[in-house]
Amino acid sequence: MAKAVSVGLEEVTGCFAQLDDPRSSINRQHPLESVLVIAILAILARASGPTSIAKWAALKAEFLTRCLNLPACVPGKDVFRRVLPRLRLRQHQRLRHRPGRLTRIAHRVGR
Repeated sequence: MAKAVSVGLEEVTGCFAQLDDPRSSINRQHPLESVLVIAILAILARASGPTSIAKWAALKAEFLTRCLNLPACVPGKDVFRRVLPRLRLRQHQRLRHRPGRLTRIAHRVGR
């Protein structure tokens, strides 16, 4: 049986710090790292798109605002609808192939 490994949210959000934010800097209310972590957590909870991600985030708002950098509360569906498709495949590949923190987390979790 695999041994459980504890990974902090700071470590996970730090993995996304290298991504370029595709949004305009005007009216940017939610940090990209927080948006991505919420999307991943919601998808793991079986959310299937921007609307269900936002609904899950609204249900978990108290937890998310305590754990993530969310100065404007949790993002709505329009944030997920705009951000997720605009992330460049090249950036995902850079994360996937980059040795370092994300790889170390994956190896620790996979033990």
